[in-house]
Amino acid sequence: MALEGVTHSLRSRIGELTDLVRRRLRSDVPEFTADVDPALAVSETERIAAALRSIIDGLEGAAEPSSAPLDEATAEARAVAQAGIDLNLLIRTYRVAQAAMLDVLLSETTDLIDDPEIQLAIQQQISRFQFDWNDAVLEAVIRAYQDAQYSFFFHSRDRQLRTSLRELIAGRTDNPPPIDYPFAQNHLAAVVWGDRRDHLVDQVAEILGSAKRVNLAGTSGTVLVWYSLRNPDEDVHRLKAELDRHEGAFYAFGNPGRGIAGFRTSHQQAWRAYRVGRWSNTPVTWYADIALESLFMKDIQAARDFVTQQLGALDPADPRTDVLFETLRAYFAAGCNAVRAASELAVHERTVSYRLRSVEDQLGISVLDKRDELVVALRLHAALRAITAANALTDLPRSP
Repeated sequence: MALEGVTHSLRSRIGELTDLVRRRLRSDVPEFTADVDPALAVSETERIAAALRSIIDGLEGAAEPSSAPLDEATAEARAVAQAGIDLNLLIRTYRVAQAAMLDVLLSETTDLIDDPEIQLAIQQQISRFQFDWNDAVLEAVIRAYQDAQYSFFFHSRDRQLRTSLRELIAGRTDNPPPIDYPFAQNHLAAVVWGDRRDHLVDQVAEILGSAKRVNLAGTSGTVLVWYSLRNPDEDVHRLKAELDRHEGAFYAFGNPGRGIAGFRTSHQQAWRAYRVGRWSNTPVTWYADIALESLFMKDIQAARDFVTQQLGALDPADPRTDVLFETLRAYFAAGCNAVRAASELAVHERTVSYRLRSVEDQLGISVLDKRDELVVALRLHAALRAITAANALTDLPRSP
C-alpha cells in the first residue's frame, strides 16, 4: 500500500521529473551535445519519459521493461551513433539519469512513508529494481549503437565524403574533398527532411539553376545539401518566391556564403534553422528569420525560463493575453508609436494605450524600459508555442 502511494505520486509528475533529469544531464554530462540535432533532443526526452513510466510500471508489478522504453532507448542510440557521439558519453548519460531517478525515488519514499522500517524496505526494493532495469536497457542500447555505427559510417558508400566534410565543417581543415564542386565560389546550404527528400533536393537545384551541388545523408532522416550559386541575392530571392510547399516536406536554409568559410558558415546556419524548423514543424525555415530563436533553442528550458521571467505574470489561460501579446508586437514593430500600432491593429489609439497600461500593471514594469527583453520574450514565446503545438517534445510544459 505504501509503495502504491509512491508510484501514484511519481506518475502524476512525469513531465516535471523528465525535465529534472534532462537538467541533470546538461549539468553533469555537458559534452553529450544531444541538442546538436533536435531529433536527438526529442529522442532523449522520450527516452527519459518512457524510462520513468516503465520503472513505475515495474514497481507496480510488471515483470520486465515493456517494449516502449526499449524502442525509445534503441532509437536514440541509433541517432546518437549517426551523429558521431561517443558511445561512452551515451552510457554516462544513463548512469547520470539513473542516479537522478534514484534520488527522486528515494526522496519520494522518505516524504510519503513515515515508518522507517517500511521506508527502508521499499527503498531497497526500488534500488534493486532500478539497477536491474538499467542493465537490461543498456545491453540493448549498446547493441543498437554498434549496429548503427557500423552501418552508417563503415558500410555506407559515402563514408569517405562524410569524413572529409565533417573535418571541413568542424574547421579542422581548409582542404576540401576531391569532388566536382566549386568550393571557392558562392554556396547556399540546406537541410532537407520529410517525404520525397531526393525530389525536394532536385527541386531547389532547379529553381536556383545550380549546376553543381553536394548532398549527403545526415542524421535522423535528413539530407545535407550545398548548392553552388552564380548570383546569390537574385538566386535566393527567386527561391523564396518559387519554392513549392508540399505537405510532409521540410527545408531549412542558411545564408549564402563564399569560399571555404562560406561553405562552412552557411551549413552551420542551415543546421540552426533546421533545429528551429524541426522542433516547430515549420515547412520552410530561413536562418535570417530565426537567428535570435536559434540561439535560445540550444537550451529549450533556458528559453522557457526566460519567457516565464519576462511574461509569466500574464495568465496564459486568459484569451485576453494573446490580444496583449499581439498589441505589444505591433507597438514594438511600429517603433513604439501607439498611433501606427493602432492603425496596424485596426483599433483606436486609446485601445492600444489601455492594453499597454494593462501589461504594465500586470508585469509591474515600464514597457519602454523593458522593450528589448519583451521583444525577445515575445519571439521566444511564439517559437515555444509552435513547438508545443507541433508536439515535437514529449511532455513539454506550456510557456506562458
